[in-house]
Amino acid sequence: MKALKTIGIILAVLLVILIVLGFIAPKDFNVERSIVIDAPNEMIFPYLQSFEKQKEWTPWQERDPEMQTEIIGTDGTVGAINRWKSKVEGNGEQEITVIVPNERIESKLRFSGMGESNAILITSDTDGGTKVTWNMNGRSPFPWNVVGMFMNMDKMLGNDFDEGLNKLRNMIESMPKTYRGYTVQEMDAPVQYFIGYREKIKMDELTSERFGIYLPKVFAAVGAAKIEIIGNPCGLFFMWDEEANQVDLAYAVPVKAKAEIKGFDTFEVPAGKLLLIDYYGPYTGTGEAHFAMDDYMKEHNLEQNPPVWEQYITDPTTEPDTAKWLTKVYYPVKNK
Repeated sequence: MKALKTIGIILAVLLVILIVLGFIAPKDFNVERSIVIDAPNEMIFPYLQSFEKQKEWTPWQERDPEMQTEIIGTDGTVGAINRWKSKVEGNGEQEITVIVPNERIESKLRFSGMGESNAILITSDTDGGTKVTWNMNGRSPFPWNVVGMFMNMDKMLGNDFDEGLNKLRNMIESMPKTYRGYTVQEMDAPVQYFIGYREKIKMDELTSERFGIYLPKVFAAVGAAKIEIIGNPCGLFFMWDEEANQVDLAYAVPVKAKAEIKGFDTFEVPAGKLLLIDYYGPYTGTGEAHFAMDDYMKEHNLEQNPPVWEQYITDPTTEPDTAKWLTKVYYPVKNK
């Protein structure tokens, strides 16, 4: 009985100590790590925003290949939840609460029996690429705040952050660099010839119907002249002035050799460096591919050497799905 009494006293004392430590132990925690990745923000951000893409670089899935995960809602949007069960990493869920494109993603982390914390991923442009900051903060409920007194939370979780961020950097930097999600191909092109009809019009007058009027006339004239066509129809752009609301363009076809047809224009593009983006989608969305070209030229100290052109590979009369329409965007360029 004396032994039991002694054990009871010891347990009571330990309980008192535990309660006292619960009052004095820090309840707030904050862990943060950063890394600089040599890639544009637009290339990195999707790998932070999507739960599925996070699995490619965060360390926990790799530690437990048998981890069970479930995404509730639309991945990569506010309100989406990633729920997991793991014998190695525990159970919990993460809910996206804030997305500021190419700036930050905020979410709530809920660990079974351990309360709730905040997770924040921040991106910003910096010398050498994009800075990615990974932060987790919150309050540790009793008794976990006491446990934290005997564990280096910053080192333990910070090591996981360092591991994940380094894997993200290695993964991104080994990928072909993209601009606004597009891969820019650079090539040396021979001299190229086009025959078409050129006009200056207001920007709001430029419609697919206008292409439908002039391109058949160009094809008919070139065919009648027995000139060899070597590719799909194109729109050649010599000037695009949003302030003046004007566009100078030609509805044209590429031909094998230089030739003249009365009533139509002949265009010669000198041999030189050429940039190419493959754009898939409706014609109204090609502007983003042109913006990507601007980003690429700025980074590589290049300037366009008009005309630039769009080549329309997919026939919209035979393919109703606009997402499958391929437009090749070409930019002749020269060094500044």
